[in-house]
Amino acid sequence: MVTILPAAQIAEHVHTTSSASACYNLPMGDRFIQLGHWRLAAIDDNHFTISHKDGQTAQIFRNDGTLHPGPRRDWGAWGRSIGAAQGISFGFQFIQIGKFRVGAVDEGHLSIAHIGGQTAQIFRSDGTLHPGPRTAWSTWDRPESVPAGITAGDRFVQLGKFRLGDADGHHFLVTHDSGQTIQIYRGDGTQHPGPRTDWTAAISTRSPSAWTCKDLSEMAYGACDKGWAGFGDRFIQLGDWRLAAIDHRHFSISHK
Repeated sequence: MVTILPAAQIAEHVHTTSSASACYNLPMGDRFIQLGHWRLAAIDDNHFTISHKDGQTAQIFRNDGTLHPGPRRDWGAWGRSIGAAQGISFGFQFIQIGKFRVGAVDEGHLSIAHIGGQTAQIFRSDGTLHPGPRTAWSTWDRPESVPAGITAGDRFVQLGKFRLGDADGHHFLVTHDSGQTIQIYRGDGTQHPGPRTDWTAAISTRSPSAWTCKDLSEMAYGACDKGWAGFGDRFIQLGDWRLAAIDHRHFSISHK
């Protein structure tokens, strides 16, 4: 038996999410993504770095799972030109740059891991850091796909509940929705780890770009060819072919 409640006993809950009033682009190129004055880049198959435009590299993540902190003026990616994305792909809550993945393993753990099996760094939701080498907490078990569970906005990208972004041109943050800042990379090449909450609002208060803006895949690869697919009265067109319900008894696949 189904009981229908009277209108007076029904409460409507509306959950709204805000979006930015402008669209923001994330510059990309050969195995790098740029967020403000910072670049996340695969320098080669074995080294992934976070570097500032003034020349300082704040962190190197190596394929063997080890960390090599700055300040240092080598291993930066600022000699590469902005253009079509190369060596960049996406999936569920991860971005792959070269042979490295930055991804939310679950709601409480973000990792930087290499295709060879080593995880170099875990950023945890409680604001703590857990370095490698280790072979757990990776997102390499996931297939490449559309950038699901990823949003972007003004100088930031969000993977699940984790956000990475340029706070002010000099500080690059890794934060969590809980309010914790897990790591601060500074433009002088130094690191200032959490747990801490004093810097989180510098990027957490920014809204993601609206759904009408380009998504990450379109920023990386460009818009889809409008002539590749189309729809009409009970048909889908894929290139030169149509899949169609001719009437309520007949379905056909036909060439133009």
